Amino acid sequence: MRMFVAENDLALATFLHDRFRAEHYTLDLTGDGEEVQRWVEERNYHVVILDRNLVRAEAAGVVQFVRSKRRQMPIVVLYSRNRAEEGVQFLDVGADDLVLKPFAFSELCAQVRGLLRRGGRSAETVPCIEDLELNRGIVRVRRSVWRGKEVSTKTKKGYRNVLIDSGTFQILRQHLGTRTSGRVFQSRSASPLDTSNVLSEVLYPLCDRLLIPRGGLHAFRHGRVSHLQTSGVPADFTKSQVGHSSLRMTSNYTHFSEQFQRETVERLASKSMFCTQPSDLYSVAMPAKAV
Repeated sequence: MRMFVAENDLALATFLHDRFRAEHYTLDLTGDGEEVQRWVEERNYHVVILDRNLVRAEAAGVVQFVRSKRRQMPIVVLYSRNRAEEGVQFLDVGADDLVLKPFAFSELCAQVRGLLRRGGRSAETVPCIEDLELNRGIVRVRRSVWRGKEVSTKTKKGYRNVLIDSGTFQILRQHLGTRTSGRVFQSRSASPLDTSNVLSEVLYPLCDRLLIPRGGLHAFRHGRVSHLQTSGVPADFTKSQVGHSSLRMTSNYTHFSEQFQRETVERLASKSMFCTQPSDLYSVAMPAKAV
C-alpha cells in the first residue's frame, strides 16, 4: 500500500515512517504543505495522513486541495485536543477521519485499515511501485542513498522525472511481477542499494561481459551524458534527465570522440548552402584575384 504522510514534527515523522514501513506500507514523507499538493497531483496513493501543523500552507487548504484532486482517496488529519473546533472544519473540507494527538500508533493504524477496507480509490489500478510509474513510463527521482540510508537528493534540481523507453518498461514489468509496493531494486538484505551494490552487482558484471574497462558511477554518468549529446538530444532535455543544475554542468560531463567531431564537421560541410563539395568551403572565403 502506498501512503503519504505530511508531518512537520521531525520526531513524530520519523516514528510514523519507521512504524508504517514495518507494517509494509510504502511511504512518502514531508512537512511542507506545498510539497503535499505537488506530490498528490503527481502520484497515486491509497491514503494520506496529514498533520494540521505544516509549513508554507494552511492544513485545511491542503485538505481541500487534495480532496479536489483525489475525490475518493482517504484523508486522515492529526490534530490537538485543544483545537477541537478545527476538527469540524477539516471534515467539512474533505477529511475522512480525525485522530487526536497524542495517540497510540495501534489506534492510528487501525483507523487507516478501516478506511482502506471501506473502499476508496485504489492506487493499484495504476501500476506504481516506489518512485516508478509504469503506466506513463516515468521514474520519479525524489531520493538518494547516503551511507545506507534513504535521504533527499543533494539539491532540488535532483528532483526530476526520468522517462524510460518501452523496452525498459517491459523488462521492469517482468522484474516486478505482481508487486505493487517495496523498492524496485534492493540489496540481498532488503536495504537500499548504495554505490558499492550498484557497481559490484550490476555495472561491473556488465563491463566484464562487454569486455570494456570497469568504471565508477561518475564515469557512467559521463558516458550517459555524452551518449545523449552525440545522439542529438537537446541540451535542456539532457540536463533535466540527469538532474544537473545548469547547462554548464552538463557540458562538463560531455566528451566527444575525435571521430565524432570529424564526422560532424564533414556532415555540416556537405549541407552547407555555400558549396556543393566540402573542399569548396575554403575557396568561398578567399577574395577574388584581380585579372
